[in-house]
Amino acid sequence: MANRDEAMTFFCGGFRNHAALIHLFDAVFILEVDAVTLNRRLDERAADEFGHSDDERNLVLRLHRTREDLPRGGTRIDATAGVAYVVDEILSRCL
Repeated sequence: MANRDEAMTFFCGGFRNHAALIHLFDAVFILEVDAVTLNRRLDERAADEFGHSDDERNLVLRLHRTREDLPRGGTRIDATAGVAYVVDEILSRCL
């Protein structure tokens, strides 16, 4: 993250210790989906992907419901739309 050789670098995913590191990012985007979309996407995951097991799925659904693990102040993006829309929305906020 300290390397500034590129104009933009994107990191994808969540991290449990975001409160300790969030200040290192210029922008944070929170990709939001409804519960139906989330369940469908979890159903489509391969057996070795996170969220496939019952315990992992229950954790994902609880965190989605409670929003307890989201960073504060991030820009919310509707991720129920297609990938092209999500990318365009993020890039439009980076330029």
